[in-house]
Amino acid sequence: MVFRFLEGILFIYMAIKSLTFISLSKSYGAAGDQDAAFYRILGSSVHEDLHWATIIYILVFIFGAVAFYSLLFRSKLVPRFLSVWGLLAIVLMLTGVLMAIFGWGIFNSAPLMKGMVWFAPPIALNELVLSIWLIIRGFNLSEISAISAKQT
Repeated sequence: MVFRFLEGILFIYMAIKSLTFISLSKSYGAAGDQDAAFYRILGSSVHEDLHWATIIYILVFIFGAVAFYSLLFRSKLVPRFLSVWGLLAIVLMLTGVLMAIFGWGIFNSAPLMKGMVWFAPPIALNELVLSIWLIIRGFNLSEISAISAKQT
């Protein structure tokens, strides 16, 4: 829950930063030729801030997902293939973020979100399948009984 809370805070921050471009573009449009360079530099700074906030957001998501899927794996509340799939997809996403941080591979020339398109689909599909599984089948009730018996 802590990781999801941090994701929410970071998402709000990124939304506010994105909306900053609106007021910045209005100021840029009203500025004269002498001030235009200042606003281009300021816009570039806001863009970089948004870039790094997005990377931190993805890292927080990864840490939360590792905790979530490892708990699912250990508790056997869902089939193992779902939790293993989630862990493998998170490793792929972590690979993409590390490549983005260091500017390797496709991140050498592509923006962060264009590059992450190659790394995010496996975890997105996993979370979709997991949610459908939980809606239709629910948790493994025999494991819940076993966990309850161990605690008493």
